[in-house]
Amino acid sequence: MERNPRIYAPLVLILLAAFAFLSISSDAATAKDVKPRTSTIMGRLEQSNTGFVIKRGKTTYGVTGQDFSQFVGKKVKVRGTVSKGNKGPVMEVTKIEEYKKGK
Repeated sequence: MERNPRIYAPLVLILLAAFAFLSISSDAATAKDVKPRTSTIMGRLEQSNTGFVIKRGKTTYGVTGQDFSQFVGKKVKVRGTVSKGNKGPVMEVTKIEEYKKGK
């Protein structure tokens, strides 16, 4: 009894399509499940012409989310979500406190 390859071709295509669909949908679910990472940074808070920034070494973070005026010129410890901005990293601050050594 000879096998007809024409019968197997559509079956192989259906299996490949199903596998591709499952692979794509699982990647999409994984991408949705990724949550922004919360970070903590320490540095000096300064006021710039565009708002408030934290300078930490050579890196300058734009900060948003609160009124930072009482912390200008002080070393601070901030917690929040960092994202990529037009001019560098930007942190959406959820917590800020003055940083004092030995704390």
